[in-house]
Amino acid sequence: SQFTLTEQTIAYLARTASDDVIRAALNGSQTLHLPVVRDEAQQRVYGEFIRGVEPEELLDVQARIRSSTPPVIVDRQQDQEGGEAVADIVATYLHANNLVNQEKTEAERDRAAEAVPEATRTFTAGQLIVQQGEPLTQFHIDAIKETSSTLSLERGSIGVLGVVAALIAATGLYLSRFRPEIWSRPRMLALLGIVLLLAAVAVRLTLQFTDDLARYALPVTAFGLITAVLFDQRIGVLVALGIGAITALATNDAGLTVYASLATVVPIPFVSRISSRGDFRRAVIFSSLAAGFVALTAARAFHTGAGDVWYQVIGESAAWAAGSSFIASLVGLGALPSFESAFDITTTLRLLDLTDRNHAALQLLQEEAFGTFNHSLMVGTLADAAARAIGANALLARAMAYYHDLGKVENPTYFIENQFGIQNPHDFLDPKESAEILRSHVTAGVALARKFKIPSDVTQGIVCHHGDAVMRYFYEKARQRDGDRVDIDDFRHIGHKPRTAETAILMLADSLEAACRAEFQTQEPTPEAIEKVVNRIVDEKVEDGQLSESPLTLAELTQIRRAFLESLVGHYHQRIPYPNFPGS
Repeated sequence: SQFTLTEQTIAYLARTASDDVIRAALNGSQTLHLPVVRDEAQQRVYGEFIRGVEPEELLDVQARIRSSTPPVIVDRQQDQEGGEAVADIVATYLHANNLVNQEKTEAERDRAAEAVPEATRTFTAGQLIVQQGEPLTQFHIDAIKETSSTLSLERGSIGVLGVVAALIAATGLYLSRFRPEIWSRPRMLALLGIVLLLAAVAVRLTLQFTDDLARYALPVTAFGLITAVLFDQRIGVLVALGIGAITALATNDAGLTVYASLATVVPIPFVSRISSRGDFRRAVIFSSLAAGFVALTAARAFHTGAGDVWYQVIGESAAWAAGSSFIASLVGLGALPSFESAFDITTTLRLLDLTDRNHAALQLLQEEAFGTFNHSLMVGTLADAAARAIGANALLARAMAYYHDLGKVENPTYFIENQFGIQNPHDFLDPKESAEILRSHVTAGVALARKFKIPSDVTQGIVCHHGDAVMRYFYEKARQRDGDRVDIDDFRHIGHKPRTAETAILMLADSLEAACRAEFQTQEPTPEAIEKVVNRIVDEKVEDGQLSESPLTLAELTQIRRAFLESLVGHYHQRIPYPNFPGS
């Protein structure tokens, strides 16, 4: 312990106390030794306190006391052992008494500084501050620093504005030349600007409320993930470059700049091929771990010095990066539905929701038009297979297929697939009236899509799945009755020709499924027969010009034919005839 006497001192005090008890009992007039030792110790302490004991001098004073034993006189004789005990007691229990009250000292300094009148001296541009060779005072140094910092701030502001202007110009040039589908949509441009603005704010706030290695808590991984989901991989890389530039300007730190750029990029590979919500959860976890690794590498390269414990530095950096990336990514995914709805963006997550059979619109279709519902599911299977064959968006093609005939819930019995055990009502209608009813399922479908907040990319499937084709059955029926007086435009579907690969695939899949359903009611669905139907439907659409605005190539059409054939052969596969089973 800090206040422990030596064994010799303890033994001396115990023996002296015992002897004093005997002295007092035998002869009360004898001098007691222990009070003398106490008085001598007190006198020695008083002497030291008068001289003053500084905290930094305490050990030296204690050593001096132990080396110079004070004289202890009892009954006119010097007690050497008593003197050693006094020195030990004083040295052991002595404390510094000359202490500085830091709080009061600072208060007095502040009070004194406030009492000094403020003096301001102004220098104009070009005015001399100090002559060459003249000794520098603190005033001169402060004046030079002030003018230098002002000049640096002005240059820094000009540099920031220059970099931001260059970044905006480069982004605009890239989008206008290579991504016209985004450049032509103001909402998408506004969203991209908002993402970059939020990233800049997040970087600024992180730097303001953190220091040292905690700055690796920059939530940039979340912005990479959000951008890749809302836009695509290339825009994600573009945003990563922007965030890197923002971080460089805000920190002037090479390590943080490298981390910000790479950590924004790392989620992109994990979200590029997502087909389920489980994939999204795994993407968040893997992205966070990857961000931790990037921070670990950056900290080791840029933020470990000779006196640092390197494994502690990189461990703390990786922990901050991985933890903040995980939390920020979860928050970002939670905010995605708001961005999707506000800016009418069709993300993979939204498509997964739309292709869920429990979606309210699909439930309505199943309840009101069961035949159309089953038709839509089969069209979805065909569209998915064809889209995968040519590298198009299979999930978007499937979602469009599920909702392309949503408008048929308004008049379900006027469509052949829903006429179960009833006579066809078109037998009693004028051909023009029948055509009008069939045309109306497009406009009704668009209205229902708006009601159920189905994104415009999916709604395009409703508008384009018939193109502007003519309803040949009712047109020819009208011509048989009215001859050449019939206006062919009265029998065209409402909509326009497909302009994307997915809408073109939907048109082909829709017509093909209906043709196969009609063809194979009376004919055996052999692979050869199925192939003939596939080729006939595709050739008809090509010859009618319905694919003239789509980006499909002849090579892609060949792949689509093959995908349709494989899917339909699997659907109409031959079944084993069971003995004594009805119909076998």
